[in-house]
Amino acid sequence: MLSAQEICDNGKDDGDGWIDLKDPDCQCRWQATKNILLNPSFEEYKHCPTEDGPSYLKNYDIAEHWLFGVQPNGGIAFYHNLACSRDSLDYGTGGTISLQLPLPDGNAFISLIRGATPSLPGFPENLSTKYYVAQCLQETLIKDRNYTLSFYGGIFTNKNTNRFALDSFTVAVFGHMDCNAVPFGSANRGNGCPANYDGWILLGKTTVVSPFVWVPARMDLTIPTDINVIEIGQDCSLPYTGDTTRGSIWAYSSVYYLDNFQLAETKDFDFKYITLQNGDACSGDYVLKAPSGTNATYQWYKDSIALVGEKDSILYVPEPSSTAHYNVQITKGGRCQISEPLLIQRSLLPALQIPADTFSCVGDTIRLGRRLPGVIYSWNGKQDTIVHLTETGNYNITASDSLGCTKDFSVHVDFKDCIGCKIFIPSAFTPNGDGLNEVLKGYSNCPIENYQLQIFNRWGQKLFETNDLSKGWDGTFNGKKEPVGIYIYLLQFKNSHNDKNYKTAKGTVAIIR
Repeated sequence: MLSAQEICDNGKDDGDGWIDLKDPDCQCRWQATKNILLNPSFEEYKHCPTEDGPSYLKNYDIAEHWLFGVQPNGGIAFYHNLACSRDSLDYGTGGTISLQLPLPDGNAFISLIRGATPSLPGFPENLSTKYYVAQCLQETLIKDRNYTLSFYGGIFTNKNTNRFALDSFTVAVFGHMDCNAVPFGSANRGNGCPANYDGWILLGKTTVVSPFVWVPARMDLTIPTDINVIEIGQDCSLPYTGDTTRGSIWAYSSVYYLDNFQLAETKDFDFKYITLQNGDACSGDYVLKAPSGTNATYQWYKDSIALVGEKDSILYVPEPSSTAHYNVQITKGGRCQISEPLLIQRSLLPALQIPADTFSCVGDTIRLGRRLPGVIYSWNGKQDTIVHLTETGNYNITASDSLGCTKDFSVHVDFKDCIGCKIFIPSAFTPNGDGLNEVLKGYSNCPIENYQLQIFNRWGQKLFETNDLSKGWDGTFNGKKEPVGIYIYLLQFKNSHNDKNYKTAKGTVAIIR
């Protein structure tokens, strides 16, 4: 079993109690060798933000090469710079907004409104208020080529009012052939998304999960026609309509923050990919290889959590795990990179057990196999999520799952006549809450006395004991479910009619869930 914890050199906790790939000192940026966007981090600006009444109109045209994407209708300034006194007061150390510092890049960043929609049933998206930032590109995006946009995003709470305390948002990119299409819409009204207007095309979108930290994000863009201008902001879904359980948010708006855009052909991004050297979903025993790098150091991550001691270019993944994403952090020459995540899936079938021999009383139904996600059992032309048998015989059972894996079992089932002066103990039971075979107990149709049933685990620890034939073991110990596996029973009783000697029996029983 690989042990894991969230670690990073000089790591800083982002407030979730861990240090992981979301934390600023653990992040490695996707780097493009050529960025199509000008002023990608908004460091070049004409003047500091200044208020102009409730609409902040002078703040729509501050960042060089960037345009406000929609006709202004009042609201919130989109440009911020910590070098400016007002923003330093609001966003700097100790400011009223809980902005995470340092910024992803430089001193400047932007904020966009998520949307404003009255809480009215059927209110149309094309009348909601959404804000966008746009740029007329220095290089045309060519039809059918593969492009990628990367950026940093975050949501940060107003410390005084706790407003805008959401934890995720969607960022979309729209494209148009004509730079004169910016700004779109009509002034002093809600316009919805750019796709409500002729010529605008949705190129891509992604959801950013950001509990009050800057996180890297990226999206791959589909280019159906040549594109000369892009808009970045909300997608075309209805905006957030309020949640009174989350601070003082209401059906007005929420704000998210963006920084450090990079737009380039996908081939010009420095993405690293993990290679699968061995293993598959059915057999497991995966072996992963990091991208090679002379004099590079490595740190492996499982679901963003660092694997302790796994600092080699090769990672062995022997433990069963249904689904997990693996990344490797590569550091070389003072520069770090995070590989693309590799999805590893592991079939649950190798751990599945069905007893080869079992019995029950005539008239009962034996349930074999436990319900597992995506697993189907086949036997005698039947298929189900669990095996149910009512007749004595030999059965060939095949379990198959959604990953294409299979496992075969050969089972002999015997249904005994439980009438007579004997006690029978089934060799398996299924305490899984379906109301069938929930408890393990003895069966007898003759009067007996001095009955005692004891259940032990494989280490000899007694888990259950009863002197009542009508009571049985439910597969728990101290209120907790015992795991699937084999257990030992010890039985003792007397025939109350004519047998003065104790009869004892010992055997094994399997728990199947």
